[in-house]
Amino acid sequence: MSDDENYTSDFVPFGTFRFSEEAVELIEDYVRRIKHMQRPGSFAVVVEWADDRRSRNVDGVSWTSHGPGLCLHTVDLFAMPPEAAQIFESAVVAIRIPAFIRERCKECCIDVDPWTLPDSADPKSPMPGMGTIGLIAL
Repeated sequence: MSDDENYTSDFVPFGTFRFSEEAVELIEDYVRRIKHMQRPGSFAVVVEWADDRRSRNVDGVSWTSHGPGLCLHTVDLFAMPPEAAQIFESAVVAIRIPAFIRERCKECCIDVDPWTLPDSADPKSPMPGMGTIGLIAL
């Protein structure tokens, strides 16, 4: 079974950031910060851990996990630029990983295959700093 087949049906995998265990502490810290500044409906976090199906919970934010590489999916509705938000229907949002996590976890990443949301003005031009890795239907 491929990694893509392990995803839940509402996740459309355009790409994933997979982190080894060394990145878990940084990810948990980020989840706590997301929870602290969260507005209702603005964020969701899913971490997939491919060979050991289990759930984790950090400050009330649940992670779905499946295996040896952590995949962090952070949904941010309000930080998305308006021109990006217009690309999506109301039930679909971008999933993002902030640049600072990508930079600090480069040595922890075992596979990096990002999909970047294109700028609405130029379909081939990525929006700086988006770090978008997929789409999820709410």
